[in-house]
Amino acid sequence: MSDNKFSNIEIIDTIRGIAAMQAPESLLGGEDTFALSKIIGELDNQTVHILAIDVSKVLAINSSGLGILIAANRLLTSKNIQFTLVNPSQKVQEILSMTHLDKVFHFANDLSAL
Repeated sequence: MSDNKFSNIEIIDTIRGIAAMQAPESLLGGEDTFALSKIIGELDNQTVHILAIDVSKVLAINSSGLGILIAANRLLTSKNIQFTLVNPSQKVQEILSMTHLDKVFHFANDLSAL
């Protein structure tokens, strides 16, 4: 069974203010857009300084999925929260490189690298 929603956010480092969540296997827009927007809207930059999304399990991403990531980056930047993509799959890396979005986002190989 595939996971089609962003998993609940978890504060993994309260001292440095790092929150992490898992991206779904498919980033295709639709419900994901609303789910992530709601989560980001509830973040407080007094508590969270970095939101890390693990994209290692993403197998499919389209232009709407890229739009979700771009919108998340903009919204978080406006809240002074760093947006980091963790362990992007080969597919995600290729698409971000082709679209030059690899120059826009912060990346980490794993959560311990934050």
